[in-house]
Amino acid sequence: MWLLLACNAVEVATPDSASPVDEETWLVEEADHTTLEGVELVDLFSDDDIWRIDLEFDSGARSDLRNDPYDWAEGLFTLQGVSFPIGAHVKGSSTYSSFDDKPSLKLDFGYVHEGLRYGSIRRVNLHNQVLDPIVSSEWLTYGFYRAADLPAARVGYARLYIDGEDRGIYTIVEDPEDDFLRRWFDDPDGNLYENASNYCDFTSVGCFDREESDEGDDSSLEALIEAANASRGEWLAGMQDQMDWDRYVGFLAMERTIAHWDSYSYDLSNYRVYHDPSAGWSFLPWSADLGFGYRPWSYPDCGKHGVNPSDYDMGLLASGCEQNAQCISDVLDKMEEYADLLESMEAPVLAQQAMDRVHDEAASDPDHHNEMDHFEEHGECIVAWLDQRPDEIRAWVAANR
Repeated sequence: MWLLLACNAVEVATPDSASPVDEETWLVEEADHTTLEGVELVDLFSDDDIWRIDLEFDSGARSDLRNDPYDWAEGLFTLQGVSFPIGAHVKGSSTYSSFDDKPSLKLDFGYVHEGLRYGSIRRVNLHNQVLDPIVSSEWLTYGFYRAADLPAARVGYARLYIDGEDRGIYTIVEDPEDDFLRRWFDDPDGNLYENASNYCDFTSVGCFDREESDEGDDSSLEALIEAANASRGEWLAGMQDQMDWDRYVGFLAMERTIAHWDSYSYDLSNYRVYHDPSAGWSFLPWSADLGFGYRPWSYPDCGKHGVNPSDYDMGLLASGCEQNAQCISDVLDKMEEYADLLESMEAPVLAQQAMDRVHDEAASDPDHHNEMDHFEEHGECIVAWLDQRPDEIRAWVAANR
């Protein structure tokens, strides 16, 4: 069993003092979870702080994370003077990096002490940002969704050290678990699904991994699949019955508006769906490190890939909407609304501020410091693209009415 330890001084957001937690009193049982008592917890998703997180693993856990990286291993988590044992495993596909390099990780605060939460948070993701030149795309993209009242993860930042070795800057990305569902939905006791693989659509239950199963079976998903595959004459009524309509057309509109191509409607990848028993289905965006028309493998500049809203018709729930006059009209209305939203938020200024926040951490990141010329160039491109995008969207909507 890992012992509770005090951390060393941190480089960013250093506490006034660090005290060990009393192992006999630090866990307090609540109605449905366990909390940390008598210690000061921080806001992991702060808009101002970049936290230092230390992870320590014994030799057995290190071996497990090298040989079976997707399996859970026990480690010690330290943040702002508070240390406790957690579970961790490597994650990622296109962003995959080995444990000894710069791994993306999922952390489970309740892995050792069942039910333990950091505040109300059970799990978080540490994303390595190896594909995002500006280390800001997740923070911006999810922020635009949330500003439009579309369910999306909160994002913070950390400097990660593993066994004392600096692994650089990471995003802390909220996991769409119970705390997330309670915040976004009237009824958080529905089923949550993730697409099991890319190019999996609403054709069979087997295309999805069930992450929350409060409803007990997949009957709600089966009903959605039936509606998604209905004839044109029956499609609209079925979808209006199944979906949280405002959030459904809003999700389709936001993908198009900000060129979030690595998602459902353009690439049939990286999405979740949640069934609120009281309101219907909603999409949740995921994997937002490639945005604003950027695809590093073939389009190494922003604003080049997936920027044409006409191309967002890949999945059944997108192509069906494209072929239905009422649905696509509602999407166009939302796109105009989101063009106004980007302007009211001063999106180019917001993007520059986001990049200024992480610039120095990215420059000193052992994995990223050689790419700072790309950071600057890509950042200028995104600021300029966001500046012209609202008018571009308005023109496209007007031409497609």
